[in-house]
Amino acid sequence: MMHTSNIKRRKGFSLVEILVALSIFAVVSIGISGLMISSLQVRQGSQKTLNAQQIAFAAIEHHKDLWSVAKIYQITGTNPASNLIPDFQNASYTQNVGVDAANLTASYGCLDSNGTDRSGTDGSKLFCTLDNPALRRVTITVRDAQSRVTAQLTAEIGRPAAKGN
Repeated sequence: MMHTSNIKRRKGFSLVEILVALSIFAVVSIGISGLMISSLQVRQGSQKTLNAQQIAFAAIEHHKDLWSVAKIYQITGTNPASNLIPDFQNASYTQNVGVDAANLTASYGCLDSNGTDRSGTDGSKLFCTLDNPALRRVTITVRDAQSRVTAQLTAEIGRPAAKGN
């Protein structure tokens, strides 16, 4: 005689199976959310660095424009950024570009035609030991609220042609 089983076939999942599936889902979700948070933090840091670089680049361009005039290029003992820096340190401007409490500094140097540094002792002012150097060097540094350097650009700008400037 054959015994037939009276066990009915069940349809659906047991409570244990559901708990195991939910546990696996929770572990995977936590891992993915951690990756998303890290990705957002990296993106925000990259955006602040990019904005700081744009500020520094704009300051370099200001110096290029300023020194494209031969009479201004020859002036020594001045700070060409003195009218520029307060604009870039303006709180509303720095908030708009995403750099918190941006601290912009400019340092200057000059080089002769051989590339030898002929700067004076005061890097915050344009002071050269030559009357009309072949190159002016400007370094723009942008720091964040914790005084960490977020961008630093250096440019060497050549003496303009003396065409009635």
